[in-house]
Amino acid sequence: MNEFRLDPETLSFSLISRSKEGCRACLLDIKESSSVPFGNSLIKIYEMKDYVQPSKYELSGDFFKKSEADGYEELLVFSREHGKTRLKDMDKEALENIFSVIADRVKQLEKYGFGGNIAASSYLKGHGYFDMVMLDIPWNSTGACKECGYIKNSGNREIYSDDHICAYASFAPAHEVDICIAPKAHVSMAGSDPVVLFGLADITKKLIGVLGEDATLSLMEAGDGHMKIKICSGASGPFESLGMHHVHTDPEEISKELRKKLK
Repeated sequence: MNEFRLDPETLSFSLISRSKEGCRACLLDIKESSSVPFGNSLIKIYEMKDYVQPSKYELSGDFFKKSEADGYEELLVFSREHGKTRLKDMDKEALENIFSVIADRVKQLEKYGFGGNIAASSYLKGHGYFDMVMLDIPWNSTGACKECGYIKNSGNREIYSDDHICAYASFAPAHEVDICIAPKAHVSMAGSDPVVLFGLADITKKLIGVLGEDATLSLMEAGDGHMKIKICSGASGPFESLGMHHVHTDPEEISKELRKKLK
């Protein structure tokens, strides 16, 4: 069972997955739940059973009332061959198609109330799939859209801007390269239209070409209802895109082992 924990001092989340590390698509041993057309092939959708639950060790009271063993994850696999960097080679029309598929999935799943913090991530150098999660956390209760503020205050961190799209470097980057591309209008994934998606795909394609293949691309919406694309250097997943630490070890088990070794 996966478990989210909130550090009471830093208010940052960690996900302890206790699952196998490695390529999620290569480790698949289940049948796809559905598929959707993608050019001359299909995107196969796999519903993952990695449910999450509030921590039983700390902050398990009122804070987690809306986060009681919920959350959703699925893989959208568009290439069965590992190591084929198809996203980097796709044209902007194909990227728009993928963004549209993800946006449609979000729209279909919204009715289940999994949560408004959404990220679908793909490592450009890895397997051809997007790992998508929908969660209630990280908690977002400010009432204001952070993304609208980021765009307004991008200043000399702005990389590209037109009437509809803004691309900028994050003010406090979590990676060497940490780029955001967002519509200037306050648009959600489920509410996006082909014009918005094509504009995002266009500048995303150009930036991928400049940045190279050692990067992660995430289509996300962090609780404020404003969609964006995030491109970060290195390999990471949707949980990292939402600002969480992701580890595969249990601190209680590590402590137990170390206590034995110290005796």
